[in-house]
Amino acid sequence: MSKRILIVEDNEDLTEAIEMVLHKAGYEPLICRTYNNIFSCLFRNNVDLVILDGYLNGYDGRQILQQLKQHSSFKDLPVIFASVMTDEDLTGYKPDATLPKVYGMNELLKKIHDLLPA
Repeated sequence: MSKRILIVEDNEDLTEAIEMVLHKAGYEPLICRTYNNIFSCLFRNNVDLVILDGYLNGYDGRQILQQLKQHSSFKDLPVIFASVMTDEDLTGYKPDATLPKVYGMNELLKKIHDLLPA
């Protein structure tokens, strides 16, 4: 069974690009474009990893990350945090991996492979 990756991103073009790359790499991408749907997406699907946008429809992604890491059902779920924020901005939030907001798809796949070994 393919590993499921939840893409939490409000930029449609970027979401489509990530979705295509993940499909080609053998993953099953799921998409969530709004803050309000994140937890319902997670509860409905057995997700293996989350790619989280740093800013989602006006919400600070750090707060979303903090809620995920504090929730008993998702505290061990790997999260890749994609943002223009610096490591200093993320102090205390503990994403499993970070990517600069402008990143290459090979860089994204490497982070995923690091967090989801075969």
